[in-house]
Amino acid sequence: PLGMTASFTLDPYGVPGLYAGIQATCSDVAKLVQLYLDGGSWNGRRIVDATYVADSLSPQATGSGPNTQMNGAYGLQWWLNAAAPSVASAGAPQFAPGPMHPALPTDVFWASGACHQLGAGIPGTQQVVVVLRPGCRTPQDAMLAQAVTAPQTTFFTELAAALSRQRG
Repeated sequence: PLGMTASFTLDPYGVPGLYAGIQATCSDVAKLVQLYLDGGSWNGRRIVDATYVADSLSPQATGSGPNTQMNGAYGLQWWLNAAAPSVASAGAPQFAPGPMHPALPTDVFWASGACHQLGAGIPGTQQVVVVLRPGCRTPQDAMLAQAVTAPQTTFFTELAAALSRQRG
């Protein structure tokens, strides 16, 4: 319904690889972010249940198991800049509560793909920002890129500066 052209690489079991297996255009990513900014509707048509969208954009760290021992700023496939509490248990890494990027509004959400592919939504201004980078051709490239945080840091620093200029 969104007119997207994205394709998915399948794992050996035939399951789409959502972490490093989506081949999408900038327009595809922007449409997905816009769908969530619009509460799951596209051109007035309900595509995704509104309750699911709300849950997706709400912290989902609700337990003490290994998969929830992080800053609670993660929804359902979306990173959140929410002021979420830490749920780390004794002996687990401790993460600071609060926004991951304090200079950004706390309603900002984003998808972060392999090799620093980013699609962000800014509900307060109804803006979508997408950055796709070349050079990630193999799973090994994706793994190596995880160790380099500068591109993401630059993205969020520049996004905060641009929003600050808009507020003027």
